[in-house]
Amino acid sequence: LFRFPTSLQCSNFISRLIINMVCLTIPFLLNLTAVALDNTVEVQGTILPSPFGFAVNLMKDPSNIPLHIYPRWFEGNVFVINNMVDGSWKVERRVPFPAGFGIPGQEFTITVEVGIRDFRIFINGKPFTTFANSVPLSDLKQLAFDPTSTTEPT
Repeated sequence: LFRFPTSLQCSNFISRLIINMVCLTIPFLLNLTAVALDNTVEVQGTILPSPFGFAVNLMKDPSNIPLHIYPRWFEGNVFVINNMVDGSWKVERRVPFPAGFGIPGQEFTITVEVGIRDFRIFINGKPFTTFANSVPLSDLKQLAFDPTSTTEPT
Protein backbone atom coordinates (compact mmCIF):
# COMPACT_ATOMS: atom_id res chain seq x y z
CA LEU A 1 0.00 0.00 0.00
CA PHE A 2 1.08 3.53 -0.73
CA ARG A 3 0.04 5.71 2.20
CA PHE A 4 -0.34 9.43 1.81
CA PRO A 5 -0.62 10.68 5.38
CA THR A 6 -1.54 14.28 6.01
CA SER A 7 -2.06 16.19 9.19
CA LEU A 8 -4.21 19.29 9.00
CA GLN A 9 -3.38 21.98 11.51
CA CYS A 10 -6.67 23.77 12.12
CA SER A 11 -7.25 27.09 13.79
CA ASN A 12 -9.75 29.85 13.09
CA PHE A 13 -7.91 30.38 9.82
CA ILE A 14 -6.51 27.21 8.31
CA SER A 15 -3.18 28.09 6.77
CA ARG A 16 -1.13 24.97 6.28
CA LEU A 17 -1.22 21.26 5.69
CA ILE A 18 1.56 18.92 6.73
CA ILE A 19 2.28 16.17 4.19
CA ASN A 20 5.15 13.79 4.80
CA MET A 21 6.72 16.38 7.10
CA VAL A 22 6.49 19.17 4.49
CA CYS A 23 4.32 22.17 5.31
CA LEU A 24 2.10 23.32 2.44
CA THR A 25 0.06 26.48 2.16
CA ILE A 26 -3.60 25.69 1.62
CA PRO A 27 -5.68 25.55 -0.40
CA PHE A 28 -3.27 23.30 -2.23
CA LEU A 29 -2.96 21.10 -5.28
CA LEU A 30 -0.48 18.26 -5.04
CA ASN A 31 0.70 16.24 -8.03
CA LEU A 32 0.63 12.52 -7.33
CA THR A 33 3.12 10.03 -8.67
CA ALA A 34 1.74 6.85 -10.20
CA VAL A 35 -1.33 5.69 -8.29
CA ALA A 36 -1.52 1.91 -8.16
CA LEU A 37 -4.26 -0.52 -7.18
CA ASP A 38 -5.26 -0.36 -3.53
CA ASN A 39 -3.38 2.85 -2.78
CA THR A 40 -4.58 4.77 0.24
CA VAL A 41 -5.08 8.50 0.61
CA GLU A 42 -5.52 9.70 4.17
CA VAL A 43 -6.46 13.18 5.38
CA GLN A 44 -6.41 13.99 9.09
CA GLY A 45 -7.67 17.14 10.71
CA THR A 46 -9.54 18.83 13.53
CA ILE A 47 -13.06 20.17 13.16
CA LEU A 48 -13.35 23.92 13.75
CA PRO A 49 -15.65 25.45 16.40
CA SER A 50 -18.13 26.68 13.75
CA PRO A 51 -17.66 24.24 10.88
CA PHE A 52 -19.09 24.93 7.46
CA GLY A 53 -17.38 22.47 5.10
CA PHE A 54 -14.28 21.63 3.08
CA ALA A 55 -13.51 19.58 -0.02
CA VAL A 56 -11.06 16.78 -0.71
CA ASN A 57 -10.64 15.97 -4.42
CA LEU A 58 -8.81 13.22 -6.26
CA MET A 59 -8.36 14.69 -9.73
CA LYS A 60 -7.09 14.17 -13.22
CA ASP A 61 -7.31 17.94 -13.80
CA PRO A 62 -9.65 20.76 -12.66
CA SER A 63 -12.35 19.65 -15.12
CA ASN A 64 -12.14 15.92 -14.31
CA ILE A 65 -12.55 14.99 -10.65
CA PRO A 66 -13.22 11.27 -10.19
CA LEU A 67 -13.81 11.74 -6.45
CA HIS A 68 -15.09 14.83 -4.64
CA ILE A 69 -15.76 14.50 -0.90
CA TYR A 70 -17.42 17.49 0.77
CA PRO A 71 -18.68 17.27 4.38
CA ARG A 72 -21.39 19.91 4.80
CA TRP A 73 -22.52 21.03 8.20
CA PHE A 74 -24.61 23.81 6.65
CA GLU A 75 -26.84 21.31 4.84
CA GLY A 76 -27.77 19.07 7.73
CA ASN A 77 -24.52 17.23 8.48
CA VAL A 78 -24.07 15.26 5.28
CA PHE A 79 -21.17 14.18 3.12
CA VAL A 80 -21.70 15.13 -0.51
CA ILE A 81 -19.83 12.65 -2.69
CA ASN A 82 -19.64 13.39 -6.37
CA ASN A 83 -17.54 13.39 -9.52
CA MET A 84 -16.97 15.80 -12.39
CA VAL A 85 -16.44 14.79 -16.01
CA ASP A 86 -15.35 17.33 -18.62
CA GLY A 87 -16.41 20.24 -16.39
CA SER A 88 -19.88 18.89 -15.54
CA TRP A 89 -20.84 17.63 -12.10
CA LYS A 90 -22.60 14.28 -12.16
CA VAL A 91 -25.32 13.03 -9.80
CA GLU A 92 -24.23 13.57 -6.24
CA ARG A 93 -24.74 11.22 -3.34
CA ARG A 94 -25.60 12.56 0.10
CA VAL A 95 -24.64 10.38 3.03
CA PRO A 96 -25.39 11.48 6.63
CA PHE A 97 -22.40 11.94 8.92
CA PRO A 98 -21.58 8.72 10.77
CA ALA A 99 -22.23 8.67 14.52
CA GLY A 100 -19.60 10.70 16.35
CA PHE A 101 -18.35 12.66 13.32
CA GLY A 102 -18.65 16.40 13.00
CA ILE A 103 -18.23 17.51 16.62
CA PRO A 104 -16.29 20.79 16.90
CA GLY A 105 -12.81 20.28 18.32
CA GLN A 106 -12.81 16.60 17.33
CA GLU A 107 -9.96 15.11 15.35
CA PHE A 108 -10.93 13.07 12.31
CA THR A 109 -9.45 10.91 9.59
CA ILE A 110 -10.89 10.47 6.10
CA THR A 111 -9.29 7.51 4.35
CA VAL A 112 -9.85 6.61 0.69
CA GLU A 113 -8.73 3.24 -0.63
CA VAL A 114 -8.38 3.55 -4.40
CA GLY A 115 -9.46 0.49 -6.36
CA ILE A 116 -10.00 -0.29 -10.02
CA ARG A 117 -13.80 -0.30 -9.69
CA ASP A 118 -14.46 1.90 -6.69
CA PHE A 119 -13.21 4.22 -3.98
CA ARG A 120 -13.72 2.81 -0.49
CA ILE A 121 -14.17 5.64 2.00
CA PHE A 122 -13.51 5.25 5.73
CA ILE A 123 -14.24 7.78 8.46
CA ASN A 124 -12.14 7.49 11.62
CA GLY A 125 -11.03 4.01 10.59
CA LYS A 126 -14.54 2.62 10.07
CA PRO A 127 -16.06 1.71 6.68
CA PHE A 128 -18.33 4.55 5.56
CA THR A 129 -19.31 4.17 1.91
CA THR A 130 -18.06 3.36 -1.57
CA PHE A 131 -18.18 5.42 -4.73
CA ALA A 132 -17.75 4.09 -8.27
CA ASN A 133 -14.41 4.81 -9.92
CA SER A 134 -14.96 5.52 -13.60
CA VAL A 135 -11.38 6.36 -14.58
CA PRO A 136 -8.16 4.38 -15.00
CA LEU A 137 -5.89 4.63 -11.98
CA SER A 138 -3.31 6.35 -14.17
CA ASP A 139 -5.74 9.30 -14.50
CA LEU A 140 -5.54 10.10 -10.77
CA LYS A 141 -2.88 12.79 -11.02
CA GLN A 142 -3.64 15.29 -8.25
CA LEU A 143 -4.92 15.62 -4.71
CA ALA A 144 -6.59 18.93 -3.86
CA PHE A 145 -7.75 20.24 -0.50
CA ASP A 146 -10.05 23.25 -0.55
CA PRO A 147 -10.77 24.81 2.82
CA THR A 148 -12.46 27.89 1.39
CA SER A 149 -15.65 26.79 3.07
CA THR A 150 -14.05 25.46 6.27
CA THR A 151 -15.61 28.34 8.17
CA GLU A 152 -18.89 29.99 7.36
CA PRO A 153 -18.29 32.78 4.84
CA THR A 154 -18.83 36.32 6.01
